Amino acid sequence: MRAYATAIIMAKYVLHWLPRGTHEWSSFLTPEELVLILQRALISVKEMAGFVYNPLTGRWSVSDNISVNFIAFGTKNSY
Repeated sequence: MRAYATAIIMAKYVLHWLPRGTHEWSSFLTPEELVLILQRALISVKEMAGFVYNPLTGRWSVSDNISVNFIAFGTKNSY
């Protein structure tokens, strides 16, 4: 729910970065769901990080918090 409040409400309705109707909550993946999808594709997640926007400075920064926005790095498993 925090992802919805932060990513959708802030980006669409407060900051006006995205048009309304751009995101469907049911399409959002959790970090755990992404890891499972990648594992099924024989990809090992090596690192996962969050990123947060500071509206006071207008800057994005890397964070340990992966509850809203996150990125992952992985490598294809060798046989």
